[in-house]
Amino acid sequence: MTSAALWAQSGFVKSANQPIPGATVTVTAGAQKLTTTTDQNGHYALSGALTGECSIEVRMFGFEPATKKIELHGGR
Repeated sequence: MTSAALWAQSGFVKSANQPIPGATVTVTAGAQKLTTTTDQNGHYALSGALTGECSIEVRMFGFEPATKKIELHGGR
């Protein structure tokens, strides 16, 4: 039997408390990169195996890019 740890990062992208659909969300850790796009409610979800210090960036036409450093912890 094989076991695997699942990791997920999700959230919402908003401006002035309004959802931003179609924004690109990218999480980068070293050479690894995960990218997704927000849905009509501004929600995004990424799944993968990134851990440690990461950078999360949100881009949307008409807005300045937003970047934040985060610490991701994999496992249970």
